[in-house]
Amino acid sequence: MCKVLLNSPVTLNMNGRFHSIVFQHSGLLKQVVYSHRIRNKSVILSYKILGEGAAEEPPIFLLHGLLGNKKQWESIGKIIFSLTKRSVVAVDLRNHGDSPHTSCHKYEDMATDITNLFEKLGVEQASLLGHSMGGKTAMCLALLSPVKVTGILVVDISPVSMSVHYRDDYPKILAAMKAVDFKKTRKENLARSVAKNQLKTVISDDYLLNGILSNIKIKADNTIGWTVNIDTLMKHIYFMADFPRSLKKKKYFGPTLFIGGQLSELIPPDDLPDIRDLFPRAVVTYIPKTHHHVHIDDPRSFLELTISFIRTNHYKRNFRPPPALNIMDVLGLTIRKLGNEYQHCIKAISIYRSKKIVREKCTAINVAHRIHGPSPTPGSMPIIVLHGCLESKKNWENMCNHITASTNKTVIAVDARNHGDSPHTLGHDYHNLAADVSKLMKKFSIEQSIVIGHCMGGKTGMVLALTEPSKVASLIVVDTSPVSTSGSMDVKYPKIVDAMSKINLKGMSLKRAREFAENKMLELDLFQSQHELQNVLLNIGKLSDKSIGWKYNLKTLKKSFADINSFPDMSGKTYNGPTLFVAGRLSYAIPPEDLHGIRTLFPAAYLVYVEGVGHDIHVEDPLTFFNTIAQFLFYQPKIPTHCVSIKKQCSLKQIIRARATGLDLAHKIHGPSLTPDIEPILVLHGVLGSSRNWQSMCKKITEYTNKPVVAIDARNHGESPHSDAHSYLDLAADVTQLMNKLQIKRASIIGHSMGGRTGMALALAEPSRVANLVVVDISPVRKRTSTLSVFFPKLMEVMKTVDFTGLDTLNKAKSAAKSKMVESQLFQNDQEMYFILMNIGQLPDKSFGWKCNVEAIANNFPKISSFPKMMGKIYNGPTLFIGGKLSPFIPPDDLTQIRKLFPKAQLVYIEGAGHNVHHEQPNAFFDSVVQFLTIPKNVYRNLAASHKLFPGAIQCAQRTLATSENTEAVDLAYASYESTSSLKSAGRPPLVILHGLLGSKNNWNSMSKAIHRTTGRKVISVDARNHGDSRHASQHTYIHMAHDVMKLLKKLELSKVSILGHSMGGRTAMVLSLLCSDMVSSLIVVDISPVKTSPQIFSMANLFDAMTSVSIRPGIAMSKARKLADEQLKIITPDVNLRNFLITNLVQTNTGSYTWRVNISALKDNFQSHISCFPSNLRGLQYCGPTLFVGGSLSDYIGKNDLKEIQEYFPLAELVFIDGAGHWVHSQKPEKFLETVCKFLKEK
Repeated sequence: MCKVLLNSPVTLNMNGRFHSIVFQHSGLLKQVVYSHRIRNKSVILSYKILGEGAAEEPPIFLLHGLLGNKKQWESIGKIIFSLTKRSVVAVDLRNHGDSPHTSCHKYEDMATDITNLFEKLGVEQASLLGHSMGGKTAMCLALLSPVKVTGILVVDISPVSMSVHYRDDYPKILAAMKAVDFKKTRKENLARSVAKNQLKTVISDDYLLNGILSNIKIKADNTIGWTVNIDTLMKHIYFMADFPRSLKKKKYFGPTLFIGGQLSELIPPDDLPDIRDLFPRAVVTYIPKTHHHVHIDDPRSFLELTISFIRTNHYKRNFRPPPALNIMDVLGLTIRKLGNEYQHCIKAISIYRSKKIVREKCTAINVAHRIHGPSPTPGSMPIIVLHGCLESKKNWENMCNHITASTNKTVIAVDARNHGDSPHTLGHDYHNLAADVSKLMKKFSIEQSIVIGHCMGGKTGMVLALTEPSKVASLIVVDTSPVSTSGSMDVKYPKIVDAMSKINLKGMSLKRAREFAENKMLELDLFQSQHELQNVLLNIGKLSDKSIGWKYNLKTLKKSFADINSFPDMSGKTYNGPTLFVAGRLSYAIPPEDLHGIRTLFPAAYLVYVEGVGHDIHVEDPLTFFNTIAQFLFYQPKIPTHCVSIKKQCSLKQIIRARATGLDLAHKIHGPSLTPDIEPILVLHGVLGSSRNWQSMCKKITEYTNKPVVAIDARNHGESPHSDAHSYLDLAADVTQLMNKLQIKRASIIGHSMGGRTGMALALAEPSRVANLVVVDISPVRKRTSTLSVFFPKLMEVMKTVDFTGLDTLNKAKSAAKSKMVESQLFQNDQEMYFILMNIGQLPDKSFGWKCNVEAIANNFPKISSFPKMMGKIYNGPTLFIGGKLSPFIPPDDLTQIRKLFPKAQLVYIEGAGHNVHHEQPNAFFDSVVQFLTIPKNVYRNLAASHKLFPGAIQCAQRTLATSENTEAVDLAYASYESTSSLKSAGRPPLVILHGLLGSKNNWNSMSKAIHRTTGRKVISVDARNHGDSRHASQHTYIHMAHDVMKLLKKLELSKVSILGHSMGGRTAMVLSLLCSDMVSSLIVVDISPVKTSPQIFSMANLFDAMTSVSIRPGIAMSKARKLADEQLKIITPDVNLRNFLITNLVQTNTGSYTWRVNISALKDNFQSHISCFPSNLRGLQYCGPTLFVGGSLSDYIGKNDLKEIQEYFPLAELVFIDGAGHWVHSQKPEKFLETVCKFLKEK
C-alpha cells in the first residue's frame, strides 16, 4: 500500500492494480454530470459529459478499450477537465456499456459512430484519447476525417504490429464469459461473484477481471447479464487484432502521442518508422513498470503526460500555451484555490456519496391557478395540471375542460412561478416548484391529488411525488424523463428566451403584439411546428402595469435553464404510487432505455408512446392523449407495461433557406390556370432530361386531377438559363424563386432522378412549401450507383465530342449525335438514346447543338451524384418513393434511412420498369401517382417505419384515420334500427352495415331488423357514396369510402362500432379497420377477399353500359317502368335475381322522368382502377381485433386457401362458408347467415 500525501487535499490511493483516482474540489460539485444518447446512422451511442468547458475549445473524447466502458474513465476524465477546463466526454463504443448491440464491429464503423456523435453534438473538431480498441478507433477516425480531429493520444496499442492479446487471450476470455450462467442470480453482486469464480481461471490480471465484471448489469427486462455483445465480439476478435489495411495509405498530420506500457510490448519500438508513415508527427513514449492498463498502473505519470500533451498541442490557433506544469503543481494550485471552502466540499461529497438528499430550504409562493369543474372540497381528490416551460395554464385550458366534462372531477390548472399570472422570483428549481404546488394543496385542504405534468411540470410532479408521496394519488408525466436530459430544453429554449427578450412589444395592442412577435419568431426558425409557436405566443398579455408583454420572467428563466433541464438528484427516494409516462413517438424526450432508470425511482411506472406526435402530445393528438390518461386512471391493468422501440428524430436546427442566386426557370403550365386556392403539381425532370420528357404524363395527370401541372426545365437544361453552379440547393432555390414568381404558396412535387433529389432538398429546407412529395427512382441514401458514377460521366464525354459545325437542320444534328452514341455502345436500348437526343435544338445564334450545359453538368457531377447532408432536417408531409423493379437506384434496405428524413415515406416498386419508370411503365406509374395525390388529406396521420418490403406495394405502418373534417368526405344517408328501451343495447357497440356495389341500405332492411332483434344491438345501415340517398362524387376509392364512414361515426358521436360489409362494403370495412383499428370493435366481411379478385367481378362492368342504355319514357307508372327496364336488361343478363337487384336503383324524378339513383358515370370511371381491386398501399397494416369472413360455398369471391394471406392483414380472422349460397349470402341463405353473424357478435 502506497499513499501519496500532499499539502493540498488531493488523494491518489494506489493498491497494486486495485486503485481508483478521486479528485475532489468544488468545481466538480458544481458541474453538471449527465448522460445522453445520440442516434447516428448505425447505432445509438451512450456517452457521459464529465465536464463542460469553454465553447471555443475543442472537447476531449475518451474511448475505452475492449470489454471496457465509459465508467472506467470517469475519474481520470474529471481530473482532465479540472486541469484543462476543456469539455470531456466519455463514450461507450458499440457493443459495449449502454450502447446498442450490432452484428458488425469494425474500426471503420466505430469511427463513423464517433463522427456522427460529433455532428449531433454540434462538435466541429475534437481531441481523442483512446485506450487499446479505443486507440485504434481514434486512429481510424483521424485518418478518415483528419479535419475533425485536433489531436490524438493513443494508449498502448499500435497500428503496425498485431495486437496479439486480442488473438491469444480474448477468445478464451469471451468464451468463459459466454459460459457464465446468470439464471439463478437475482442481484448484481451475486452475479459478479458467480462470474468472478468462473473467470479467474482464465484472467490473472485483477484490474482486467474487475473491469470485465463491471459489465454485469440488470437489463430492462429485469434479467441480469453482460452489457457487452459477446457473440459479435467473438466473431470479430481476430479481425480486431489488425489495423484496417484500407487505411495504410492515408496520413494524419495532427499532433499524435503514443503512450505505451514498458512491460506491455504492444507498441514495439521498431514500429515507430511505420507509425510515422501514418502519423508523421507521432511521438512514442513509455511509462516504466506499467503493463497494458497504463493509466491504472501509474496514473500520476499518465496524467502528467496527458495534461502536458493537451496543453502544448491542442490549444486553439493563435494561442500561446503556458509552460508545461508538473502535474502535482497543477493539482496543488487547483486545490489551493478552494481556500476555506475545502471542508464544505468534503462534507458535500460525503453527503453525495451516502446518497442523502439535501433539499434546499424552499420558500413557497402563492401561485396563480384556475379551477375547472366543481370547487375543491376537503377530502376530495382533484386533478392538478402543471404546464411545461414557456407555457401557462392557458395552454391546457381545452384539455382541462375536456377532462372535467368527462370525469366530473375538479381540475386545477396551475401557473408555475415565473410563468403566466404567478409571481416572479429569483429562484426557479424543481424543489421550489414542488413546494409551490404543495402550498396550493394546503390552501384548499387537499390531502391527496392526481398530478398531470408536462415537461417542466412533469419534473415538478415527480419531485413532489418523491418528496411528499402521501400527497400524490397518481402521477402522469408527459414527455420528460428523470433519466435523460432533453436536448431541446438545453439548446432550443435558451435561444427562444433570448429571442423573446429582444422583442419589444411596448405600446402595441394585444393583436398587433402577437402578430409582430410571430413574424420575428418565424424569421429565426426556432419552432418545429406552428402549434409550438402558438404555445409561446398565447402567453403575450397584459402585465401589471397594463402594458402588453411576455407573461414570463425571462431573466430568471434564462439563468435557470441548467436547473430546469436536469432532474435533481433524488437517490434513495421512491414513489410507489401508480405512475404513467406518456411520450410522443417523434419526440424522443423519453428514450425506451430510460425505463429501467425510471423504475428505480417509480417502481410502478408504465411507459407508453403516442404514435405520430412530438413533444406537445396534448395539443397534437388531444383525443388519443385523453383516452390514454383516462384508461390509466380508471382501467390501469389495460395499460401496456412495455415501451416500443423508436428512432430518434433529430432536433431541427436553423432551416437552410434557398440561396439568393436563383435563376428564372423555363416552364410550361398544363391544364387550368394557376389560382391561389388550388395547389398545383410541379414536375422536375432528371439529369440530361427536360420538361419535354414529361409532356404526355403531365397531360394525363392534369386531366385526372383537374389541377394545374407545371413542367419545369432545371438550370443548365432545356430552355432554362445556364450557370456554372449546379448543386441541389441551387436547384431547389430556383424552384422556390419560380414558385414566388408564379405566386404559388404551396405545391405537390413530382421529381425524377436529379429532379427527385431537388424536390427532397426543397421539402427538407422549406417544408411549408411542399404539400406532397413524389420521388421517382432515386434515393437520398445511396451516394453513387454504377449508373451515376460511371455511365453519365462517360456519356457526357461522348456528348462533348459531337461536332455540330455546319449542320443546318435538326435532323442532321441528331443524326451526327446518334452516330457518336451508337459508336460508344453505352445504351442498352433506343429509348434511352432518344431521351438524350431530345436535348438537341436550335441555339440563340441559330446554330444547332446541345441545349443542356454539358460542361457545367460534367464539372458539377460529383455534387449531382450524391445527396447533400441535411442533418437535423425532416419533412413530415406525405411522401411517396417510386422505384423501378429492375433499377438499382432505390435498394429496399434504404427505406429505414429514408424515413429518418421523411418519416411518412412510402415505397412502391413498378414491375418491369427500370430507371425511366414513367416512360417504361406509364400506366402503372400514373396509377400510383394519382392514387397517392388524390388520397384525402388527413387520412393517414401516423406513418411509421416498416422494414418488410412487398415488391409492387406501397409500404406503410400502423396509422389512424383522421377525425377532423375533410372536404372530400361526403355526408352519408343511413337508417337506424334500435329498441325503444335503451337498456336493451347498453354496453354493446352498434353494428354498422355497408352494402355492396349497386346496392343500398334498403337491401339490408330485413336483415338489419333481424340482427337487432337477436342481439339487442343498435344497427345502422348506410348508403355508400354514389349509391342510394347519399351524395354523388367523382372519386370512388375505398380510402374515400372509409373516410365517409369515419365522418358519419364522428357525426353520430360513436367511438367504437362493429362493422359488417358485403362485397364492396366489405372492402370498405376492411380499409377502415386497418386505418382506424381503435374505432372498430369487431369486423365481419361478407363474400369478398383482400387477397384476390374474382373474375366474376369484371362482368359487373358490362352492367354499367346496360343500365345506361335503358330507356323509359317519362310519366308512366313505376310498375310499368320496372317491367320495361327488366325487358331491356334481360338482353345483357338472364339472371332474374340480378335484374331485380339492379332495378331497385330505378327512381322517378319530380318531373316524371326515370333515372338511376346510383352514379353510373363515377362507378364506371373508378371500377377498373379502384373498385375491382383491394388497395395495394395497405400492405403491412394489421387489424388485430375479432374478424369473421363469411363466404358462399357456391361463390369464388373468397378462395378456400385465402385464409393464410388474409391473416397477414387480420391475424385473428376466421373463415366460414355457408352451404348453398352464392355471392349474395345474406339474401340466399338468410337464416344460416343470421345465425352465423349473431353467434359471432355475441361471442366476440
